[in-house]
Amino acid sequence: MGDERTVTGQIGDLLRDSIWGNPWHRLEEGAEGLTDEDLEFQPVPGMIGAWGDPRGEPQILKPLNMLQHVISVAVDDGAGRLADRTEDPVEEEWDGLKDGGMPTAETLVRGVDVAHRLGLARLATLTDDDLTRPDTAEPQLWEGADLGSMAVQMLVLHASWHFGQLAKLITWRKELAEREAVLPKATITSVVPAMDRVPWSFPTVRTRQELLVEVIRTAHSECPWHSLTRVLRDITEDELTWKPFQPHAEMSGLPIWHLAFHVAACDVIYADQAFGRRRDDWEWAHGIVGFRGHPWSPEECLKGIALGAEFLMERVASATDEQLDATYPMHHGTPLTGWQVAATMVQHRLWHGAQICMIREAKAALE
Repeated sequence: MGDERTVTGQIGDLLRDSIWGNPWHRLEEGAEGLTDEDLEFQPVPGMIGAWGDPRGEPQILKPLNMLQHVISVAVDDGAGRLADRTEDPVEEEWDGLKDGGMPTAETLVRGVDVAHRLGLARLATLTDDDLTRPDTAEPQLWEGADLGSMAVQMLVLHASWHFGQLAKLITWRKELAEREAVLPKATITSVVPAMDRVPWSFPTVRTRQELLVEVIRTAHSECPWHSLTRVLRDITEDELTWKPFQPHAEMSGLPIWHLAFHVAACDVIYADQAFGRRRDDWEWAHGIVGFRGHPWSPEECLKGIALGAEFLMERVASATDEQLDATYPMHHGTPLTGWQVAATMVQHRLWHGAQICMIREAKAALE
């Protein structure tokens, strides 16, 4: 349930949901089964993680540096930009963890946990007026950024993106080992389009409904780094239908078009379960997002995810406080509040968007 007192408190609730509270796509699920041997796993030699950022140096995409990156962003670009050191005990916990190093899977996952609790403690010191204060820390990450945009992006959205990639890397390592697949050495390349260099700040919001809608919109199309529309921009038919590592290994998992379709259809079903007529009818949902029984083209893909996002945002915007607080039996058997439905769909979009990005990079790296 969101904190009705302040927008800052509600952003804190979204942070709790994304790291610990939601039933899926949280830290526990992203790191499930992670071992020390996984940390150095690089499924395609030369595969990078710059994700189209012209300022970024190519990065080897593996669990070790991914978790280190999540920690540093939460601490330096999240907590560090929001406020100075607090009296919260988590400050000393972070000091001890940082000084002791984080070389193992267990300590890295704990580092992610502590780093976000540090961000939560720093966020709690801000007022709603503070959220509109310009981010003046150096180096400047984004033109027009304010503390609200830093809190939402660096603490709420960023980790969910990488949790999706981490889970996929763990699965890939297991499946490639089972198939004894030998992949050819790949060239370093990047196919995800560069970010739009436009000013970006988080809009002023006054209600829980407005906050949830803007966070959904940010994850869908407005976030300069990780929005779903950005990772699907300029995608080709071949990319949409390619399954990971074909023809070198026959891997399980969905192709990109199906991941995008899955996100869009879930937007509709979940929103209707909490804020609509509670249909349990996937064919109806498929019709809403324009699925006609065949793999989506690039144009159908972008249109379908937009239709799903619009359906979700319209119903969240018109939801009452009572609907956000009420608990609903869901089609999968796990009851959710209306607030959790919206928060879970934000994470869902980021989780699979990150996997789409990684699949695109893997295909390009093998060509």
